[in-house]
Amino acid sequence: MKEILSLFPPNLNIKYFGKTKVFLPPPDLLSLQKESWDRFWKEDFRELLKEVSPIRDYSKKELELWFLDYRMGETNYENDLEAKRNNDTFQFPFWV
Repeated sequence: MKEILSLFPPNLNIKYFGKTKVFLPPPDLLSLQKESWDRFWKEDFRELLKEVSPIRDYSKKELELWFLDYRMGETNYENDLEAKRNNDTFQFPFWV
């Protein structure tokens, strides 16, 4: 119990409304977001490209544009704060 209470600020006033004092650790919400982001880029985005491919030109030339694969380049900065300090954006090259 003391281990879990150490996760909270010391001046936090905790009120107990239950009869038992069972504590559950707070969920790691940041890891959930990171996992979701990784899954989107590794799996879901590829499925999205399959859904929109091919884009067809219905002119007499009958051209088609297929999105087969994608890749992302590296950013110029370690994080967005470093980019802000340099009055730049935190962007990365993206090829489809």
